[in-house]
Amino acid sequence: MDDVVALALVAAVVIATAGMCWLAWRSGRRARTNILAASERFMQRLTSPDLDALERHVGHALPASFRALYNDHKLIMSDDLLVGIANPIEDDSECFVAWFYPGDMENLDRASPESDGLFPFANNGSGDQFLVALSQVDPEVIYHSHQSGERRGLGVTLSAFLAAPRRTAPDA
Repeated sequence: MDDVVALALVAAVVIATAGMCWLAWRSGRRARTNILAASERFMQRLTSPDLDALERHVGHALPASFRALYNDHKLIMSDDLLVGIANPIEDDSECFVAWFYPGDMENLDRASPESDGLFPFANNGSGDQFLVALSQVDPEVIYHSHQSGERRGLGVTLSAFLAAPRRTAPDA
């Protein structure tokens, strides 16, 4: 009788473990599906910016350099770039851009309160952002450190930032 109870207990543990593994697999599958869908949506937004909606929101024409950024699909789709502009907050001779943000109202609406109305157009991969004021004719690029909260202009306009030499980060 003890063997039957022990065998039943082992069977129950095996069935419970198999059930938990199945649930974990199913949950992971759902998460992977959601991540894939979010990634596809992000790429769609990135390649199809809604600059007209942004323009209506700000109430004036967007800077030509801002439009140029989002019209340059090769640039906007690139990641892990080193841009030949010094970054005084990071004390580095180049700016690291991990990825660009979509040019749309959703990006503006999701901007952190610290961006203070500035448009985030790129991220360094660690949470720091590159920002511009859409109210300026050729806006200065501003770097915002999420850790210190410091925001500082890089001393260049967006058009100069876009024209600066750039290369893929060597360890990317």
